[in-house]
Amino acid sequence: TPIARLRFGMEMSQTAAVDERARYLSGMERDIIELDTLIVELLEYARFDRDTPLLDLRPHALAAWLRGTVNDARLPAPAATFRCDVQTSAQVVFDDRLMTRALGNILRNAARYAHAEVYVAAEIVAGACIIHVDDDGPGVPVAERERIFEPFVRLDDSRGRDGGYGLGLAIARRILRWHDGNI
Repeated sequence: TPIARLRFGMEMSQTAAVDERARYLSGMERDIIELDTLIVELLEYARFDRDTPLLDLRPHALAAWLRGTVNDARLPAPAATFRCDVQTSAQVVFDDRLMTRALGNILRNAARYAHAEVYVAAEIVAGACIIHVDDDGPGVPVAERERIFEPFVRLDDSRGRDGGYGLGLAIARRILRWHDGNI
């Protein structure tokens, strides 16, 4: 855990040579950032669990919004190639801030497990907006496909520090349900 790593780093930095001390301090800084991120995620999930926010529902050009959100998701995941295919001029009504958060969580999750590529597409079917996010990773076993949306569930703990906290998909599902959607 970040706290155990901080304790270890503090202990090691006390007896480390000057050139090694910088490495320990850098690691401790990363651990503090990780703890800070976890706290923000926990607070946001708790807030979402307690309150349904007042949604700022406005029409948005689906293609432009989707391309922008996918482009923003590329930054933290340079190992994954993102491909976005949206061939519609449809306007879709949603809360931009919340829906961007939901799709961003889904895209980061897809990039984390992709071998090389994340493919995003959108279509309007019978008046409903359907966004497809597919990655070329190992996939989710059928028996686990509902469980991955529970808070704090991570199917692959072996990924260590970059594996997240198991809140992103739970938050995404909640936001989508507030928009009468599903994942």
